[in-house]
Amino acid sequence: MLPKNLVFVRHGESEGNVANHASRKGDDTLLTPEFRARHTSDWDLTPRGIEQAAAAKDWLDRVFPNGFGRCVTSGYRRAKHTAGLLGIPNARWYVDEYLRARDYGDLAAHTHAARRRLFQA
Repeated sequence: MLPKNLVFVRHGESEGNVANHASRKGDDTLLTPEFRARHTSDWDLTPRGIEQAAAAKDWLDRVFPNGFGRCVTSGYRRAKHTAGLLGIPNARWYVDEYLRARDYGDLAAHTHAARRRLFQA
């Protein structure tokens, strides 16, 4: 039987969202060498991201009280963390490595200003 509903939930705010937003505004203090050495798949949720996942859980509980036939998440830490916080009843999560954010490769290790300087068009 075909699914009746297809629901996508993006992960909550991540460390990378905050650091990159600040960098675009000229504040690179969050992009420490240690942070930039981590792969983007290891960025976790911020406290605000956890609150956002809780809000998504509340909505899903109201709209889909019986849960879902299949639950899929990417392998990224922030996505798996969000998935766990959703508390979907009887969920059996599948990890799909193709379901993920864009990988910026080496660009992710640079500040916003450095990206603009190094990769001007």
